[in-house]
Amino acid sequence: MNFLQKAQVNVQNNIEQLGGLFESSWSLKVEAGQKITSIDQNSRNVYIGYQSGTINIYQINRNGLKLDYLKSQQQTKNKRFFSFKNSIDSLREFNNYLLILSEGSVLCADGDSLESLGTIVDKNCVMVVVNEVQQDRILVLTKKKEVLIFDLDEAPFRFRQLDKKIYLSEIPQQLIFFNEMIFYTTYRKDYCYLDINTNLEPKTLNVPKNQQQAYIKIISPEEMFVVISNNTGIFLTLEGQPKQKSTIQLDAQKIVFNIHMLEQFLIVFYEGSLIQIFNIDDCVLIQQMDIANRLNEGIVKFVTNYQNNQVVYFGSQTEIRNLYLVSFEDQISKLLQECNIEQAMQIFNQHYSKSNSMRQQRLEEFNIDACWSLLMHGKFNDAYKIIEDNYKYDIRQFIDSFTNDDDINIVIAKIKKNRLTAIVNSGKSTTSATLKNTDKEFREEILKFLIKLCTKNREHYLKFLNNKDITFDFYLSNHSAKFYTISRDRHKYSYSQNVASLQSYIEQQKNSEMNNSLIKSTIEQDNNSIIVPQDVEEEFDQNITAKQMLQQIDFYLITYLIMQNNEQELISVLSKNSNNCQDKYEELLLTLQSLMFVGPKHNEVLSRFYEYFQNYTEALLLWQECIENKKDLQEACENIARILKIFPKEKLISDFFPYVMEHKPEKAIEVFAVLDPNKYPPSQIKQLIIQTPNISLEVRNQLTGIYFEVLCMKFNYVDTNVHNSLADYYVRFLFSKYPKEKTYQEFKKDMEQVQQKGSLIDQEFVEKYKSFDKFLRNTEMLYDPEFILKFINNSYLQQQIIFLLCKLDQQEKALRILIDQKDHDTAQALCNQKQGKLVPILFKIYLEKYNETIEQDISNNSFISTSSRLSQVEVTKSKNTQQSKESKNEQMLYKNYLDDILYKYSYYQDLNPIDILNLIPDDWVIGSSSQIKTVTEYADQNQIRNRQNNNFMNSDNTNEENTALYEFLTQALSETLYAQRQVSCTKHASESLLLENKIKLINCKKAYITWYNDRKCAACNKTITESTIFVVYPNGVVAHQSCVSKSLTICPETGQDFVKTFKL
Repeated sequence: MNFLQKAQVNVQNNIEQLGGLFESSWSLKVEAGQKITSIDQNSRNVYIGYQSGTINIYQINRNGLKLDYLKSQQQTKNKRFFSFKNSIDSLREFNNYLLILSEGSVLCADGDSLESLGTIVDKNCVMVVVNEVQQDRILVLTKKKEVLIFDLDEAPFRFRQLDKKIYLSEIPQQLIFFNEMIFYTTYRKDYCYLDINTNLEPKTLNVPKNQQQAYIKIISPEEMFVVISNNTGIFLTLEGQPKQKSTIQLDAQKIVFNIHMLEQFLIVFYEGSLIQIFNIDDCVLIQQMDIANRLNEGIVKFVTNYQNNQVVYFGSQTEIRNLYLVSFEDQISKLLQECNIEQAMQIFNQHYSKSNSMRQQRLEEFNIDACWSLLMHGKFNDAYKIIEDNYKYDIRQFIDSFTNDDDINIVIAKIKKNRLTAIVNSGKSTTSATLKNTDKEFREEILKFLIKLCTKNREHYLKFLNNKDITFDFYLSNHSAKFYTISRDRHKYSYSQNVASLQSYIEQQKNSEMNNSLIKSTIEQDNNSIIVPQDVEEEFDQNITAKQMLQQIDFYLITYLIMQNNEQELISVLSKNSNNCQDKYEELLLTLQSLMFVGPKHNEVLSRFYEYFQNYTEALLLWQECIENKKDLQEACENIARILKIFPKEKLISDFFPYVMEHKPEKAIEVFAVLDPNKYPPSQIKQLIIQTPNISLEVRNQLTGIYFEVLCMKFNYVDTNVHNSLADYYVRFLFSKYPKEKTYQEFKKDMEQVQQKGSLIDQEFVEKYKSFDKFLRNTEMLYDPEFILKFINNSYLQQQIIFLLCKLDQQEKALRILIDQKDHDTAQALCNQKQGKLVPILFKIYLEKYNETIEQDISNNSFISTSSRLSQVEVTKSKNTQQSKESKNEQMLYKNYLDDILYKYSYYQDLNPIDILNLIPDDWVIGSSSQIKTVTEYADQNQIRNRQNNNFMNSDNTNEENTALYEFLTQALSETLYAQRQVSCTKHASESLLLENKIKLINCKKAYITWYNDRKCAACNKTITESTIFVVYPNGVVAHQSCVSKSLTICPETGQDFVKTFKL
């Protein structure tokens, strides 16, 4: 909850006071012995009737608060004036005339001179009422409860009675004559009404009775206010229907004496001295006052009925007071000048209810004024919170008032004066210590406020920067303009003179009893000396665009940050891409050079400043100087690289990029990433790398490789030499990190342990390895596979070797490498990618391996038999036996893979079974089995050995019944037979369809019709005669040849195109 919201919450906590929206003051005291019996007024005069029968006229003076005696009607024998023996019972101002009720008679007098104009009713009158709408009509009620209605005719002057016979049931307590309606209350607390034109019988409002006092008030032509039970006020239409509006709870312990309307405020006078004021827009009590101690008798007896004035007169028998609406602007201005935001908010809420359509706009204007008030009293945080999320104000009011240190010093002086005023008003003693505040602290707080204000507004207007159709209008209140003029009237507010004079004055008057009052008077005079110029609002352009606003906001934001010497925040602002104050370069540079202290980030601030205004050369020269002076080398190189990324101009690249490559080569890749080869030929960049001094050959090669990598991967640069060079870079890097002599198995194991401590492979190697693999598999790369294979052959880069061999259509060689490495899964996966095209090659390789194991087995057995008679070769015999056993295992393994191929790939469409059959040896025996297993079903070598022992140890391998071959042939024959039958069926179906179409065509050509003399053309519906040429269609339709000459093949009746129908 911010400061202003807290003020709104506290509004209802201070209703019982006189310093609110309404105030009351004394207007008139009558002479001793006189007693007032009636009172009324118009816009100029107040009429008072006395118990003695005298009527006085008092003129309302300029301020509307005091009454000046003007004229009196005394007891006289002059016939031009009325003479009353008894008191004046009632006075009613009527269209600049005065109606007088006295001694039962109703008379009329001139409102200015009190001259008699005649008697309207001469006796038995108890009440006279003026129509509140029709100002030339009055109502007189007699003791007989008869209602007499008169219309005033101006020429000649006379009162003409209407021919209406109206009688009331009783003498009412209150009677209202409104247009054609009469409303009155009875002593039984009923509300009655009647229409003098249509219904002369009174009706009663169906509302609860108020046991204390019934009262009714017409507040508009469509609405009335009625007090019902428990002193609750409700709103009804003039027909008595409830309005959709809140009720008003009056004081339940008091009796309502009179209700008056003043603008949107309902003023309730109670018997005694209590007055309550409600805002009828939201039915809220905004103020109440008890004037018992302000009246001699302490009881209100009379209230004027006139509604069109800003002042209501009321009083007792001996005194007249006024109740007036204080100027809203004056109250607000006074309270804000005192920084009394809570009470100012209370006055605002009293004047503008929540239902008021103007409330939101006025509240925004109030926020601006409140912000200025808090700012001028040194409450910067509260000032910012008020307008933090409000963008309806014109920020130029603030930034144009704080252009430099002189303006800030002016405000500091104002803050000190206001603080002194607060001390004086509080009654505390004033010494020099009361002004002991650090100007530096004030300056810092003001700059923080302005920076936050500019930053917030900058974020807001940036949203509309690209929309030129949106413009902004702002409000500049008089109060805001008053503060704005502070910065313009510097001759009135010299900081040093004001503070010095105040200090001196305090010292001189320190021991004086009048010290506080004199200081207070001086300060108030000084505060009121500001005269708001009439042209202030003209100085602020309206219909301004976001770009125009940002131009000023950016300029002042940078200025304030420089004045604050806030390097970090200044760097942040200058790092933004959007520069809206380009034309302020020289002015801001001068401010920066003159005010900014040399801090730890001074070079970066200057660099960012140059960059912000696109002066990149100056920024680069600044960092070049740092490098040459060997100062902040790392920071300088990083900033050069960053600037070149933003503005990679060819001249700047050639002049400054070598510094980055020399001192910070790892940052070079960031610059390479912006060097488009279409703008910067690779040959020039390569030459620039070569010519860079003071770098080793290794670093030079690394930079070249990195540059080629960026060219290929980022820009997709197409050049075989570049691609080959990049491949060479990758290979050299990988082999430098991990020796080429390592086997694939070792490499694979080390890759799995890369995250473990002590691993031979680091993360950098992994990244390069992945990049190399990605590079090779990129179809847009135009490298030479044979060139790369020369470098990586016989290395651990097996996957890349296999890929390149396949790219060179050397799949057989690739498969042999995989099988030699015992990577059977990858070999089969490669076959799967080619959809069976490599299966014969794989089968051939496995068959060769299988045959080699058989020959090796035969060789081992032969050697054992020849050596069995020699005792000295027993060890050799044991070794050969072991070799024979291992050979048997390999033989079985390859046999299983052969069987697996026969099982798995027999259904591949791209596989020609003949290619496999041509490779199968003639001595293989075809067998069948109900249970067929593939090599994938054997989990380890032990299971393979068990299968080997069961199937082969006791039989000749060449005579084995091969179930896999049987299954392969069965499946191949089935697939082949199915394909042949499918082709045959398709052929026969096609021939059958062709024959059917031929038959249809022949039948159509044989079509005939029966001719009748009345045969008509299907196109024109005319009879076809023997002499005309006609066309006969296959469906029997006939038409004139001339009618269908443009489309002879299309039937005019059905639209069928017979060319398409019989097209074969």
